[in-house]
Amino acid sequence: MTSVIISPNGSTEVATTSEVVAESLARQESNAPRRALFVAGLSSALSIVAVAVILIAIGVTSRWGEPVSPRR
Repeated sequence: MTSVIISPNGSTEVATTSEVVAESLARQESNAPRRALFVAGLSSALSIVAVAVILIAIGVTSRWGEPVSPRR
């Protein structure tokens, strides 16, 4: 089976399925470091959001920030 790839300049190139798969795998391997960095950044960002939600929940349940009525 062959695939036809049309480049932006209009020329056609015939490639076999195995060549297309090999190119796709090479592209995925070259993106691996970028993907790892993205996952590390995303997990850091989500952990910050999780800590913020926990702190807000603690503040709401302890009624932090409400004025204290003076004792008589």
